[in-house]
Amino acid sequence: MNGPAMTADDIRSSASPGITMTLAFPAIRRQIDKSAAEKRHVPRAVISAIILSAILVAGFLMALPATVSAQQVAAGIPANAHPKDFGTGWTCNRGYKETGGICTAVKLPANAYPTDAYFQRGWECARGFRETKEACIAIKARANGYLNASGDRWECNRGFREVEDACVAIDVPAHGFLSDFPGGNGWMCDRGYRIAGNTCAAIKLPRNGFLTDTSTGTGWACDRGYRATDTSCEAVSVPENGYFVDSSYGSGWKCRRGYLPVETKCVAVEIPANAYFSDESYGSSWKCERGFAADKQTCREVVMPANAHLDYSGNDWECDQPYRKRNDRCAMP
Repeated sequence: MNGPAMTADDIRSSASPGITMTLAFPAIRRQIDKSAAEKRHVPRAVISAIILSAILVAGFLMALPATVSAQQVAAGIPANAHPKDFGTGWTCNRGYKETGGICTAVKLPANAYPTDAYFQRGWECARGFRETKEACIAIKARANGYLNASGDRWECNRGFREVEDACVAIDVPAHGFLSDFPGGNGWMCDRGYRIAGNTCAAIKLPRNGFLTDTSTGTGWACDRGYRATDTSCEAVSVPENGYFVDSSYGSGWKCRRGYLPVETKCVAVEIPANAYFSDESYGSSWKCERGFAADKQTCREVVMPANAHLDYSGNDWECDQPYRKRNDRCAMP
C-alpha cells in the first residue's frame, strides 16, 4: 500500500508509551525519518522492530526498582544507587555495597542494621549486641551492672568493681568512703587518715603541726616558725636582724637588707666611703660609686690621663677616639 510517509513524530503521536520511549533511541529514529524524507513508506519490518523493542524496553523498565528512573539509566547510575551529594558520580544506597560497578545488597546478620560506611562492612550491631566473628552476639549484663551509654559493653554499678568478668562489691574500710575516680582500690580515706594496705590508718600529727590535703608524704606540715623532721616540728631559731622563710632546706631564715649571714648570726655589712649596698648574692655586698674603683675594702678615685673618659662601668677609664691605651696614658696610634 502506498500513502503518505510516516515520520518518527507521526508514529510518536499515535504510539503507546513503550513505543514513544523506543523512539528515543537515535538509530531507530534516524531510520524512520530517512524513510519519510525519501517519501517512502516505513517498512513493516521496521514497524515490527519498533513494536518489539517497545515491549522489551517497557518490560525492562517495569523490572527495575521504583527508585531507578529513566534519567538514572541514561546517566549510567545502577539500581539501588543515587548521585553523590557533591561532585560527580554515584554511590550505593544504604544497605547496598558497590561490587564490580553495581550495588549488591549487604548481608545483615541478625540484630544488625545497615550503615552508610563506604569503606567498611556496611552494618553495625544493634544496641545491646557486640560484633563477634561477623555475627551480633547479645551482651549479658552482670548482676549489679548495666549496659553502658554506647550499648556495646557492660559496666558495674557504683559500689562495685569488675573482677574476673563479674561485679564484686567494694569493701570500704572504717574511716573510708567510695571514690568517684576510676582505677585504684575504689575508695579513699577521710581527712586525718591515710591508706595503709586495706585499711585507713590515723595520721600521727606532731605538736605545732597541721593536716594537709595531699595524698602523698606524711599528711601533715609544720606551723610557721617550725620545720619538719621525720616525726616532729622543731622551732626555727631566727637570729637578730633576720626573718623566717618557709623552706624545707637551708637554715630556715634570711638576714634583713644590709646584713649578711655569718654562721648563726646576721652581721651588718661594712660599706666604705664612696660606696653603696648591693643586693647581689655574691661579692662584697657593696659597690663603688661612679668615678671610684674598688681597692680591697675601700673605693679609690679613678685617675684619668688626658684624652680619656670613664668606661661603661663607671669604675675605670678608656681612651677617646682615635687614641689608644698605652700603659697609663692615651697615645695616637
